[in-house]
Amino acid sequence: MSGVVGRPPRCPLPVVHDAVRLHYVEGVSKKGIARMFNAQSIPTPSGGSRWTASHVYTLLGTTRATRLRDELLTVA
Repeated sequence: MSGVVGRPPRCPLPVVHDAVRLHYVEGVSKKGIARMFNAQSIPTPSGGSRWTASHVYTLLGTTRATRLRDELLTVA
């Protein structure tokens, strides 16, 4: 057993990083981030084609996103 608990992440780290940076550093709204991701044809974590503010809200609440947020805000 590897000692890893929980399911594997479904969203690529660069997408998580972009969402965190855009929202917490640049002040872009969740709806604005969803529009940007849709314009870039980035699939949602579940494989869908359309991001919503709710998707971004959920993404920003993940452990990976909160760790990245803490790292970014500590450096800033």
